[in-house]
Order: sequence, then C-alpha cells, then structure tokens
Amino acid sequence: YRAPQASSTPRLTGREPEDQSPGMERVAGRLPDLSLDGDAISSPVSGPVEPLRAPGDTLRALIEVGGRRLAFQRRVPAEDSAEVRAQDLEPSFPMEERDAWARLWVPDADTTDQESASARRARRIVLACLNAMGGVDRLEALHSMAAVVWVRATTRYRPRVGREPIWVEAVPAYAHPVSVWRFEPGEGWARLPYTREGLFPRLTTMVPYYEVDTFLSVFEGRWMSSPPWSRTYRERSEGERWNFVHRFLGEGVHLRYSGRGTFDGRSVQSVHVDDRKFGRIFLAHFDAEDALLVAVMEELSQREAEWFRAQRGHQRRKSPVWTTRFEKYEEIQGVLWPTRCRRSEEGGTFSSTILLKVAFNGEEPSRQPPEVE
Repeated sequence: YRAPQASSTPRLTGREPEDQSPGMERVAGRLPDLSLDGDAISSPVSGPVEPLRAPGDTLRALIEVGGRRLAFQRRVPAEDSAEVRAQDLEPSFPMEERDAWARLWVPDADTTDQESASARRARRIVLACLNAMGGVDRLEALHSMAAVVWVRATTRYRPRVGREPIWVEAVPAYAHPVSVWRFEPGEGWARLPYTREGLFPRLTTMVPYYEVDTFLSVFEGRWMSSPPWSRTYRERSEGERWNFVHRFLGEGVHLRYSGRGTFDGRSVQSVHVDDRKFGRIFLAHFDAEDALLVAVMEELSQREAEWFRAQRGHQRRKSPVWTTRFEKYEEIQGVLWPTRCRRSEEGGTFSSTILLKVAFNGEEPSRQPPEVE
C-alpha cells in the first residue's frame, strides 16, 4: 500500500455532489470503514466506481476525503412509504406537515410495558371478531371482492316532461342501485356508476337524487374533505384495507385497547386503531357478546382539519367525523360479511345507508334488488 502524495487532491468521481445519482459512490484510494449496512468497504480499487448501499436505502452519503467532512442528506424513502406519495402529490408541501400523518412504524421494543399489554388485549378482541366472521385463514384467502351497491331511498325525482316541472315524490323505502365496487390485487378500489355498466336501465328514469348525492358525499367522495397531499393516498388505503384482516392486522397497524362502554344501546369493547402506513386513525367498537364489528368512528388528522377549515374560510369550525355502522351481516362464500352499512357525517347533516350484494375471488355478485327493512 502506498499513501497518496500530499499534493494530490482527492476528488469525487462523476458529477458534483448535488447532481449525483441516488446511492453512495466510492472514489479511488482507501476510505475509512463506514460499513453502514454491515458490508465492509474493501481495500483500494481501480476502474469503474462501485456504489455503496445505505441502511434501508434512506440516506445518500456524499463522501469527500482529504480533510473535508462527510455530508449526509435525506433521500426519498421506499415506495410503500406514505411520505413518497405525499411528495408526489404536493412536492412543495413542507416535510414537517406530512410527518403529522405519515409516520414510520417499528417493532415493539418492550413487550412487557403497559402499552404492549394494551395492544395484546386489543389484538384478542380483533381476533375474536375475525373468528366470528369465519376465521383468519378464510378471510385471508379472500384476494378480491366485487359488490353491487344499492342505496336506501325514500324519494323519487321525476324528470321534466315538456313544460312540466321536476317534482319530488315521497315513497316507502326502496333500494336503488348506485355503483359497482371492485377490489382487485394491485388495482385498488374501482368504482363504476351503475349507469356505465347499463345494469338497470328501467330505474334510470326515476332517480332519488338526494340519496345518491349523499351516498357520493359520505362514501365514495368523503376524502374530498382532505387536502390534495393526502387524498390520493387515503383513497389508496381503501383499496388495500377492504379485507378486515388487513384493516386491523396489516402492516403498520398498531392497536390499543380503549375500554368498555355502550354504543347505540349495545355493550361494546373499543379498540384504537393507528394505521401508520396510511396515516389513518380510527376507533372501532366491537360487540361484547357476538364479537362482531359494530361501528367505526374516524376523522381527519389535525393538519387535515386545519386545511379543511381554511378552505372554507373558517366558517365551519368542526371538521367532519364519519361514523360507519355495520347493521347487518350475512354469510357469503363461507364468511360473515356486512351487507348493510350506514355512514353519517357529524359536523354536517349527511347520512346514507347502503345495501351490498357481495362476491369474492372472481365471482360476480347477484343483481337482484336486496330487501329493504
């Protein structure tokens, strides 16, 4: 080994540091042992520059030698990070703002503390629910779902005929088709209005506009209440968390027991769910007797709520809080699945009840109108 001459000026190969490609590059000569990911840097090399890897591929090191210090700067994380999606949606939005809802998740370092005990109790409640629905194995075997969505309506709007005005007719409750939902692996949540599929042409002449508009507001379009930098990512979570197993036991989901109480007159056990992969936090209520999920309460994060109020000139002080009630379960292909759900928006005046015809794993759901209670 021969030490470099004092007059030699070490330099970075390739472009200047700010223009370098992601990853770390090594210059000729001998570098100190940085071993960032357990791989030791080898002895002097010549020829093409080889990249050095950083742990988790989250840092980029700009290495300079000859008395100049090492400078490390943050690099875009892996593709699954919520932070990446936020940057794609709104590159100019401050990083500290995104950190308020997109958080890293790490393994539990201490499994004996009170927080871990609370998580274990919450997990037992969730597992009891999944077992009541048919078992974790059966639910995990569901890789896709299709559903025809009907809305419970009590009005009909007759279209204009000639010079006659549009008028509203109050009628007994009935089911009106509004959408077709499809959840496919890697495809997310596909929503097709029923008119596009041409399923029910005979019903298109008398449409319950109020009920359809409310359905779009609280179900398919509720994330329009969130800012652009989180909206697409929250909608992506709907496509990845439709299965109850993934919703409560998926990657990045932290559970915490929140106590016992009553909800709509039913005795429930409550679990606080912190989905750190998608930045969603909600409270889930499980029936204390049959263990099934009764309701979920969810609201915007603090930063999202501030954006929501600012967009409305602070005229509306309270941001929306959505409460989804699972009012009826039916056995479908060997598992219990909710087929009647009601979602209301607190802070607003919206409430919508949907009836679902569901099928899993490539099968098509029934197109027969559901019964309305």
